[in-house]
Amino acid sequence: MYHLIFNPTAGNGRSQKYLNMVTSILDDKNVEYSVHSTEYPKHATEISKSLIDNGAEILVAVGGDGTIAEVAKAIYGTNAALGIVPAGTGNDYRRAVGVPDEIEDSVKFLLEGKPTPSDAMECNGEIYLNIVSMGFDVDVVERAEKYKFLGSAAYTIAAIDRAFFAKSINATITIDGEVIKKNILLTAIGNGSHYGGGMNSLPTAEITDGLLDICIADATTPLSILKLLPKYTAGNHSDLDIVHLYKAKEITIKLDNIELPINADGEILPPSNTLNVKILKGLFNVIR
Repeated sequence: MYHLIFNPTAGNGRSQKYLNMVTSILDDKNVEYSVHSTEYPKHATEISKSLIDNGAEILVAVGGDGTIAEVAKAIYGTNAALGIVPAGTGNDYRRAVGVPDEIEDSVKFLLEGKPTPSDAMECNGEIYLNIVSMGFDVDVVERAEKYKFLGSAAYTIAAIDRAFFAKSINATITIDGEVIKKNILLTAIGNGSHYGGGMNSLPTAEITDGLLDICIADATTPLSILKLLPKYTAGNHSDLDIVHLYKAKEITIKLDNIELPINADGEILPPSNTLNVKILKGLFNVIR
């Protein structure tokens, strides 16, 4: 039995069309399923917990990264597994799992896949799935709301917009015990590879390797930021002098005399002067 957790507001209203496609495919294949529609924030977690308590084994998020994250919160530490049908705007986490973007292909992937122990992250005491970040890119995520009507292009336009207002951040960074002091533009720390509607910030990330992937970009000029953006989006930024990539189990960033908001799986957390992220190896099962 596949339990579909459906977000009717995902993908700027396109998710109902996608759900109809999914159920049509499952009907044609005589696959047993149920459909559960969310009505408010965090409802997907509540629905999923109730289903798991009643013996559900496969919960399928039909929505965007927000819906996926909410369903995953119910699955962590249980024997249930997360399935994904991408029906949102960015659909970033599905890339880390390997789920195809087309609905027909994603359903085929779901039906042929198997539960696989996969990693998550602990960020300042809370569990997250994909990527957490601090700095310029958080400004971009916040600004992207203004351009949401452009779909995934909203993040690119917002990045160009904010390049001329980027802050230089004085930070002390500890990566698996090694201490680095520097002025940074941004840092992205992930279990997954993509965020912000397709930016491939951590191209070598793997959700089963028990390691965080980390990208730190040094503070730089607006012109250099504009040069960085296309490479950062495509995952070709490792050759830039201002970019530093690491793999580690834990990272702590302490800011000097400033607090900044944190982007965690697309959720903007309150400003803080400390960001601590740890890998949680094999915390939950994903269909892949």
